[in-house]
Amino acid sequence: MQEEIIRSFGKRLKARIEEIMAEFSQRMDFSGLEKAINEEIVEFSAQLQQALLCFVLSDKMFLSALKTYAGKLGMHLTQV
Repeated sequence: MQEEIIRSFGKRLKARIEEIMAEFSQRMDFSGLEKAINEEIVEFSAQLQQALLCFVLSDKMFLSALKTYAGKLGMHLTQV
């Protein structure tokens, strides 16, 4: 799963870098450059966090411990 995320991000980023560089060379807008780069970083971070959460939440031992802990705090954990 991680390899797929990295591979797809790499392909998308390669094309996006070309777009970002072309925009920057036309406008010389440093704030736009920074914004575009940060958007890509945020997107990659979101994909990675989603993959890690799916991995952790699919572990039966983790869910069991989470249910026990949540029960002690008076919370309910429902599985989808």
